Amino acid sequence: MDGKVTLVDLTLRLIKAKQALVAELNKPLAEFDLTTRAWWVLAKAEPGLYTQRELSERCEIDKTTMVSLVDDLERRGLLRRTRSETDRRAWIISPTDEGKAMVERVRPIVDHVEARVMQVVPSDERKAFLSGLDRLVEARLTQAKSSEI
Repeated sequence: MDGKVTLVDLTLRLIKAKQALVAELNKPLAEFDLTTRAWWVLAKAEPGLYTQRELSERCEIDKTTMVSLVDDLERRGLLRRTRSETDRRAWIISPTDEGKAMVERVRPIVDHVEARVMQVVPSDERKAFLSGLDRLVEARLTQAKSSEI
């Protein structure tokens, strides 16, 4: 191996990293009857900011899965749907008071798991590592959105 990172290598590494992090997060989240995806939706559902479609995009969750996640979280009293004032076809997703309390209880646990996972990256490399991931994601999202126009 010549040390060159091919696209396949990058893709597989990113997939494996996501799988490893999700597996680590699912363990403590199960104590709150949450999956990683449900956690992402609950944590990203800032009051009144996002439609269900926008939240789906932010969390990288397909529409069908998002509907069932929001249905479940709404049934449990953690989220609420309200009609958008600007687009009556769209639903705005917001956490309830119970949902906000759940986020406050769970966030320190998630932060601890993420910090423990990141310990494998030397501390002097973490900022560059995360910055590189952010640039990769933002560049791809920007290109994807501009190609839709």
